[in-house]
Amino acid sequence: MLNDGMWHHVAVTVDADGVVMLVVDAAAINLGSLASYSALDLTGGFTVGKGPGPNTFYRGLMDQLAVFSAAKPPSWIMDHSFLVLAPNTPDLVSYLQHSNLAALTENNATVAVDYVDMEAVTVHGNPSMVTSSAPILRPLVTAEDAPVTVDLLSPEFAKAVTGERYRVIITKVPKAGTLMDPATGEHIDHAPFALADGGHHAVFVSGTHEHGDEDASPRYLYSSFNYIMRDTDLHVDSDEQMV
Repeated sequence: MLNDGMWHHVAVTVDADGVVMLVVDAAAINLGSLASYSALDLTGGFTVGKGPGPNTFYRGLMDQLAVFSAAKPPSWIMDHSFLVLAPNTPDLVSYLQHSNLAALTENNATVAVDYVDMEAVTVHGNPSMVTSSAPILRPLVTAEDAPVTVDLLSPEFAKAVTGERYRVIITKVPKAGTLMDPATGEHIDHAPFALADGGHHAVFVSGTHEHGDEDASPRYLYSSFNYIMRDTDLHVDSDEQMV
């Protein structure tokens, strides 16, 4: 049981031979083989976070849920843990980011969106939604000293946003490279920093021959910045962009 107060990445796979693997963070555990099993049928939908009996809801925090149609090897899972997945990731059939912080109500089908098909997901049991502290990053690859424009408005937040009025606020600036507001050309060198005119783009330029943020995770070679999005009803979405 994971009850140490830390975020963990957990994956379970079943391959074509029925071998079950449990992958927790950087550890892979072979749980043996199933005597018989059938392929996962998603045509009728599926439920996550609840057992078959009454009041058997999952107790704990959850952020980012992905379902694949094929078993991914442990090495792939470890390389992609704590990263935001692209909707066209091979074999990805369902992907929830749980990022819209609108008020949850029973059977509310507007607070969660499947990123693969952008369909609304029904919520049961009146769970609570809180601001996540999970260290989940959105990767961005750019050439040295080449400006790249980043769209910070997530599709899920855009679908749930109230009207057209929202603000993107940078809450942590990168320790290496330069971040700019494309609407004004102003360098973003402090936080909090609200992008001008309801903008949701930022321009990042890596420094020539710089090695990036020394505190960055070993897998990531440069830096990151954080931001939040707020609409007129104070619905909030937060994210971290890795560069």
